Amino acid sequence: MTNPIVEDGDLATRIQTHVDDMPQHFRNLGEGTTYSDPTNQEVIDFLANIFSPLYNKQYVTAATNAQTMDYQLVEFTDNTDNNMYYILERDPASMANNYWGTYVFNPSPDRGQLIIQAPHPRFDFRTGKQSAYVFRQVGAGFLFVSGTHRCSSPTPSGCAGTSSVCSNTISGLAAPQEFSDEGSVFREGDVAHNEASMFQHLTEWIYDDNPTYYTFIQLHGFGQNLDPHVILSNGKDEDTPAPQNDLLSLLRTQISNEWDNSSGSGISLIIEVAHDDPDDNFNSLLGTTNTQGRFLNNSVNSCGQSAPDNTGQFVHIEQASKNGDYFLREEAHFHILGQAIINTYIQAPLPVDLISFNANINKNIVELNWQTGWEEGNSHFQVLRSLYGSDQFESLGFVMGRGDSDISINYQYSDTLPPGFQNQNLYYRLKQVDFNGSFEFSEVIRVFVPPSDHKQRLLYGNRGSGEDLNVNLPTTFTSNTHIVFHFVDIRQGTDYKILLKPCEIKTVLQQKLSESPPGVYRVILEQGNIKVSDKYLRL
Repeated sequence: MTNPIVEDGDLATRIQTHVDDMPQHFRNLGEGTTYSDPTNQEVIDFLANIFSPLYNKQYVTAATNAQTMDYQLVEFTDNTDNNMYYILERDPASMANNYWGTYVFNPSPDRGQLIIQAPHPRFDFRTGKQSAYVFRQVGAGFLFVSGTHRCSSPTPSGCAGTSSVCSNTISGLAAPQEFSDEGSVFREGDVAHNEASMFQHLTEWIYDDNPTYYTFIQLHGFGQNLDPHVILSNGKDEDTPAPQNDLLSLLRTQISNEWDNSSGSGISLIIEVAHDDPDDNFNSLLGTTNTQGRFLNNSVNSCGQSAPDNTGQFVHIEQASKNGDYFLREEAHFHILGQAIINTYIQAPLPVDLISFNANINKNIVELNWQTGWEEGNSHFQVLRSLYGSDQFESLGFVMGRGDSDISINYQYSDTLPPGFQNQNLYYRLKQVDFNGSFEFSEVIRVFVPPSDHKQRLLYGNRGSGEDLNVNLPTTFTSNTHIVFHFVDIRQGTDYKILLKPCEIKTVLQQKLSESPPGVYRVILEQGNIKVSDKYLRL
C-alpha cells in the first residue's frame, strides 16, 4: 500500500506548473508527445480503481492504484488558506502518453456542490490558474483541469461543430500541415468537445453518482471582437428558456457589483446572459457544442446531438481579452469572479448535525451508537467497516434516517463479528446520505477485539497517553442506565467520581488521562450491584 505524497505550497501556482508542462500545439509534434484518448479499459480502470476511491476518501487505495497507471496522488496543504487538498495528477516521471488531466479534491468544501472546470487552460490564457484560485476561494468540491492543449493532436474528435482555432495561425505561425489537412474541426485534445476524453468520463461519473446535486462551472476565454466582456450561458442558445432556478442573471449582477466595487478601472463590464436577452439575438460562444454541457443538459449523444433541456447544472463562462486587458482573467481580478460565485451559490447545507459516534464490544458483537442534533433531508446512514483504518471500507448495512428533525435522535447498529476477528483493531465510520444524493462521512472510530481465550479486561491498550485506549464494558451492563465512573490516582489517593452514560466513558477517560501526569491509575465502573475495575499506566 502507498500513502499519498505530502507537499505544500500555493495551489494556484502548483496547477499552473501543470499547464506550463502540458503538450502544446506545435512543440509536441516534434517531441513525439501528441495527445491521444484513453482506451476503454483505461477509462474503466481509472474510474473504478483511482477516482472512485478518491471520491470516497479512500486515499491509500487511490494512491496505490494511481501508480499502476502512471498517476500519483498528492496530499497538498495550501499555505494561503492552510486547507488540505488531494491532487490526482500525472506522474511527472512517466513516459506514458497519459495526459488525461489534473483533478483536485477538496475533502472539506464549503460548496461541495460546485465543480470548477478549465478545459482549455493553455489556449484560454490564465484560465488554468484562475480556475485553481476560484476553486480554493469558493470552497468547491472538485477542480478539473485538462492535461493537454486543445490543439495538441491533429486527430479530429468526431464531435459535431466547427472550430478554426487549430487549423489557422497561432501567434503568427501557420498551423502544421496535419492540422490544415483536417480542416476546421474539433480535435481529440479539446476535452470540451470530445466525449472520449477522461475529462468527459469523469464529469459523467460524478454527475451519475449524484444527479441533482452538482453544478459544473467552466471557465473559458476569447479574443474575438465582440461587445461583451463576459458571456454567461448554460450551454444553450438564446431561444431556450431559463431553468426553473435561474442563477445566471444573479451571477451577472454579482460580477458587475464586485467589478464596480473592486477593480477601480472605471470601465463598466458588459455581461451577456444568453437566455436573458432574447431580443439581442446574441448567439456567440454559448457552449452549445460543449460535450460536458450537452451531457448535463440531458443529451443522449453528447458528441453529436444538441441538448434538449436547460437543467442549470452547467455554467459556461466566456471572458474577453481586449486591447491587452484580460479583465476577469487578470490575476489581480481573480477574486472578483470567485466572490461573485460565492454570492450566487449558497453554501452546501449539512444534512445532519452529528453530535457523537462511538462503539463498544460485547463478546463478538460491536455495538455502534450515534446521535444527531438535527436532520434536514436525511435519507439514511450507511455503516462501513475496515481492517486498516483509513482505507478499504466495506458496507455492513443501512440505518434509515428521520428526514427532517429538530430534536436529538439516537441510532444504533450491531455488527456481529464472524469467527477469526480476534486480537485486532476494527475501524468504523458512517456515510450519511441525503435525499438528493449528497453525502458526508463521519470520523473513523476504532474498536479492539480481544483474543477469544483471553480473560476479558475492562481496558485494552492500557498504557500510553490514552490515544490507543479501548473500553470493553461487561455484557451485564445495560446501555440505557448511567454508570458511576471512578478515576483513581493510586499514588495520590484521589478519586474523581462522575455519573456517565455508557457511550461517554471512553471520551471522559481519555480526557482525564491526557490531563494527568505519568503514573498508575485505576478505573472503576459501577452499575447497580455490578462493579468492575482495571489499571492504566500513564506514560
